[in-house]
Amino acid sequence: MLKSCTFFALLTVILYSTLAAQDVQSLMSKGDSSYHAYNNEVALEYFTKVLEMDENNYDASWKLARAYVDVGETKQDKEERKAFYKKGEEFARKAVEIDSNGAKGHLFLSIAIGRVALDAGKKEQVRLSKEVKSEVDKALDLDPNDDIAWHVLGRWHRKMATLN
Repeated sequence: MLKSCTFFALLTVILYSTLAAQDVQSLMSKGDSSYHAYNNEVALEYFTKVLEMDENNYDASWKLARAYVDVGETKQDKEERKAFYKKGEEFARKAVEIDSNGAKGHLFLSIAIGRVALDAGKKEQVRLSKEVKSEVDKALDLDPNDDIAWHVLGRWHRKMATLN
């Protein structure tokens, strides 16, 4: 009797784990499809659901950061835009916390901080620029073939050249 209860409990755990993994994979796929269709607000919903199911999902964290930044770019109101960028920064920091060797986490952290800096005053821009540079450098150390990271670094240099 005890063996059969243990067997069924183990079977239930395995089945639940398999279904949860399939759900996470399905939600990630739907989030990716939404992102590629330029529907970032829907992508936000899918990646948020993934993190509700698996709070330590690195890919969902950096993709959620990317989606928050992209949605923020569409906002006209400065405060609303800043709130989206800050959420992007929050999830990028979470991604870096989950996997400090993940290039995308560092990349999207640099992008989110950079976006916050664009709406900041000059003193704050200078302060934030140091972290942007540090994060994009980490991203490039981890993945020197990332075109987006090279673009961010180029924009950083351009902004530094024109900052008084």
